[in-house]
Amino acid sequence: MVILYQFTKMLSEIRYGTMPQEVKNKVSLCCRDMAGVFLGGKKRREAEVVRRSLASPDGTIADPALLALWIGSVTRLIDLDDGHRRAMGHPGCPVWAAAFAAAVAHGAEGKVFAEAAARGYEIYCHLGRAVNPKAYLERGFDSTGTCGAVAAAVAAGTIMNIGEDKLACAVSIAASLCGGLNQYSLDGGSPKYLCAGWAAMLGVQAVRLAQCGADGSAMIFEGKKGFCHAFAGEYDHALLEDMTVHWDVLDVYLKRFACVRRLHAALDIVDEIVIRQNLDASGIENIDVAGSYFIAESAIYRPENLVLAQTSMPYAIALLLKYGKITQEIVENNLNDVTVHALADKVRVGEKESFNEALARRGDLWGAAEVTVRMKSGESRAKTLEYALGERENPLPDKILKDKFLTLAQESEDKIFAEDMFGMLSDLSQICDMREVVSRLIK
Repeated sequence: MVILYQFTKMLSEIRYGTMPQEVKNKVSLCCRDMAGVFLGGKKRREAEVVRRSLASPDGTIADPALLALWIGSVTRLIDLDDGHRRAMGHPGCPVWAAAFAAAVAHGAEGKVFAEAAARGYEIYCHLGRAVNPKAYLERGFDSTGTCGAVAAAVAAGTIMNIGEDKLACAVSIAASLCGGLNQYSLDGGSPKYLCAGWAAMLGVQAVRLAQCGADGSAMIFEGKKGFCHAFAGEYDHALLEDMTVHWDVLDVYLKRFACVRRLHAALDIVDEIVIRQNLDASGIENIDVAGSYFIAESAIYRPENLVLAQTSMPYAIALLLKYGKITQEIVENNLNDVTVHALADKVRVGEKESFNEALARRGDLWGAAEVTVRMKSGESRAKTLEYALGERENPLPDKILKDKFLTLAQESEDKIFAEDMFGMLSDLSQICDMREVVSRLIK
């Protein structure tokens, strides 16, 4: 049996009624986190640019595929969306964007909505784990755009109830047409956030095409010119062919710093050593950050735009030292701040072979870092961290997650709306129709 049909059979077995309670809770948590990140980004200039390009003359986006493009782009915009370190990328953006857009067009009770998301996360992470880290780190393909398009098709197809056979066609179409290059991580650009929206749009449109009779290649994943060979060249055959439901959503991380995930372990160490101990940043002689080659690539000292700033280790550490936090506004508003530049110049980022060896053995250790803080007094403090806060092994406290949602939601809505939405999304199973909820979010 070909992989495509094994996938759709496996996904059909994911039903809300038989999902472990831990999975149901995590799906609701991811939905709420995504909604908060969307609310935090939807009034930004970039979000308005995307909206204007898609909206009809009355300012609305009626087409569900275009709506998915807007929601996915907005949610990726402020770099606080969820991710999965083994699959490498951001499954939540395309999965929830496609689910939200499909729910607006077709309606869905909360349980079906949660089921659709669980399926989307599962297929994204299954594919991502099979083709990465090679596809992302070596060949330059953004998993959010590749795996994300397939996941979006699964989420939208579940909500639109197209059936297993047509879902297979939609998945194959999405896998055939997806793409996304992460050159933006080196020199910036709007595709960083557009990639997520494009994947969501493609997923929704693939479902509509399949509904009308379009079909796809049966061997799209394992074929000689299919998904895995094209994006990775060498991939994990055994993992691809393992049709066990792993409930990968449980390993999805949530973020507290508005910058790329590879920076977070080092930032957590700086937060622990300097910020929580109330050390005076002016007394720091230098900060050494060591990691794999992937960490070393973040040694960007004068980022010229928002995307590069979100990718710069020295800049992010400097912001944390000055403000004690990293938000989108802080990242964007300090590009020319000389005091931030002076702090960034204290940070030295280097490659350490032991981290490369660990990454080769375990492909999910790309964010691991060792940080040494040396004070002018001669005192030195150091720590190594494999997994940043927000991972399954190192979860964020509930209070931080709630504060994150409420703060972001109030970027575009009032406090009453924020608190009401936070409570409503705490348990998707209690929502009768997601259409009303999503319509309130995107208005």
